[in-house]
Amino acid sequence: MINKKPKQLNGVFFKSSTGFSLVELILIIVLLGILSAAAYIKWPVGLNNRAAVLELMRVIRYTQHVAMTRVYDPAHILRLKINADKYTITDGTTAVSAEFNNQYLLGDSSITLTGITLFYNGLGEPVNSSGVVLSSITSPSFTVNGTSYLTVCPQTGYVLEGSTCP
Repeated sequence: MINKKPKQLNGVFFKSSTGFSLVELILIIVLLGILSAAAYIKWPVGLNNRAAVLELMRVIRYTQHVAMTRVYDPAHILRLKINADKYTITDGTTAVSAEFNNQYLLGDSSITLTGITLFYNGLGEPVNSSGVVLSSITSPSFTVNGTSYLTVCPQTGYVLEGSTCP
């Protein structure tokens, strides 16, 4: 058994302590509260909206890619259909894959999506439903949550953020 004797300084006895005092613990809690409040104020907003825009760009580019990598047939048109905030990539009647069949952006039904049905021919050019290549005047556009715009350039089919093509 270890016998501990109290420490003595200038005739005053002190208890040896292990741990933190209540004042030290409260001070740490207050400092953590101040730091978390500052981090909350600086936290970026709109990340979900940005992710939804990037997802839609990916889906449009994938639609163009699939149209170009299939066996070329001028009559074969691939379409990206927007319906009630959901999208589907079809080759006319059937979905290209289950991953792109009747899906919400990011799997989130609260994200609104508006736009036209987009058609791509085997060369990756955006076309109308009859297969005629779109003119430079017509730029298909999409809106995510009413604020972010995506435009498909008519000649190239490339997707850009914003409302105009270069």
